[in-house]
Amino acid sequence: MMRRFYALLPLLATLLIPTAAWADVWQDPETKVNYEYTPGQSEAGVKKGTGWDSNDQAGCPEASGDIAILSSFTIGGETYTVTEIRNYAFAHCNNLTSVKIPNTINFIGIGAFAECWSLHSINIPESVKYLCPCAFMRCALTSIDIPGSVESIGYQAFLQCSRLETVTIGEGVTTIRGTNVSDHLDGGAFSWCFNLKKVTLPESLKEIGTETFGGCNKLSAIELPKNLEKIGKKAFYGTGNECEWFDVYSHIEEPFALNEVFDGNGKNPDENTLYVPAGTKAKYEATEGWKEFKNIVEMTPYDVLDGNTVAAHFLGPDEDGKVEIPATVEIDGRTYTVTEIAAGAFKDNKELTEVTIPGTVTTIGDGAFAGCENLRAIYVLAPDPISLTAAEARSMVTRADGNVPSQFEGIDFDACTLYVPVGSEQKYREAEGWKLFTHIVGVEDPAGIATIHTEKNGYSAVYNLSGQRLAAPQKGLNIIGGKKVAVR
Repeated sequence: MMRRFYALLPLLATLLIPTAAWADVWQDPETKVNYEYTPGQSEAGVKKGTGWDSNDQAGCPEASGDIAILSSFTIGGETYTVTEIRNYAFAHCNNLTSVKIPNTINFIGIGAFAECWSLHSINIPESVKYLCPCAFMRCALTSIDIPGSVESIGYQAFLQCSRLETVTIGEGVTTIRGTNVSDHLDGGAFSWCFNLKKVTLPESLKEIGTETFGGCNKLSAIELPKNLEKIGKKAFYGTGNECEWFDVYSHIEEPFALNEVFDGNGKNPDENTLYVPAGTKAKYEATEGWKEFKNIVEMTPYDVLDGNTVAAHFLGPDEDGKVEIPATVEIDGRTYTVTEIAAGAFKDNKELTEVTIPGTVTTIGDGAFAGCENLRAIYVLAPDPISLTAAEARSMVTRADGNVPSQFEGIDFDACTLYVPVGSEQKYREAEGWKLFTHIVGVEDPAGIATIHTEKNGYSAVYNLSGQRLAAPQKGLNIIGGKKVAVR
């Protein structure tokens, strides 16, 4: 008897517990998106679908085109804040083309936008913390910015997004998930994104999961941040196709053993190059997974070109974001002239705000300053414009607004001022590539501040650092009489 009594306890407990209120569904009449909420609670979510393969598109049976998810809605006098896009909410919604997500959303569920074949544009706001597995798999996205608020990127989150070309992952993200064996999934977060060409990883990143970028055969280079502690098996398997090399720029000071991370890369693995921090080459040559690279090169500031000249390559900006490239450098007791800026020397450097190029430089390599979106001042000491169209400088990138030299692709030509020697302004305004800069200002002393002034009167031809004419000098740096002047 006693045993029978205990057996009834779970049933009795269930009967005695009050039944929770059932969730209701409200549909936005404009977008036809369904929202699920529980009366009396303050939060709501975009209604989830009934299953992965279901044709019941419960989140958006009629939603199509460009839509915006609501941040809140009011029913019966109660306001509900929308905080979630639930599992499979928009899965298989093939008529969606773009979605705007409000900054109230903190959760994007499993398969939330999976197989939205026409979805080419979406934002992930800073409020999002959880980017779940398969969230955007097989979408038509061409680029994605993942904010640092995201704690981790789920496995297969962007699997087979075949149009995806660029991925930027914000500072703060620590983990990119790979394969989850228990769920029998066979790919990483960005695997088989066939058109992926550019990935920006944050310094905060500690782990890249299994097969994360496997099969991304147009990804020809990757930069690994210094805080990485783990890279999963085949994380970069098959990157770099038969027409490309696959180069790795590692900032990891203490290399750890790898297991088949870079297998099957490029048209000839022996031609791939591993760039490592200065003074660490021996460590990499002795570590499993890294030592297989036939070409291991230390990232020294200058590449020796011949017995007399060097190319500036791995130069880091100071705490103010400034770099002054010298005309000559001394290496092992020998003096070399700096005649080139190497291809990709400052590419995608978001810290770079100002650079000075000496008059000795005659060549600026392909993509040297590409993607330096915060560059605001370039001081060129050469009186004659450096050719940006010569063969050694490589390609011009054709865009709607004209030809942009690959050296400066992605620079804001309105915000970045070009300073050149006085008397050379017109030459630069007519030179291919250089003429794209909206503000070209002549200065007598491009290399530095000539004088410190405390007065604000009695000057003519006064400009600010954006090249705008001023009635009088302002506190801070000015261009006065062709010279860079600090006014107190």
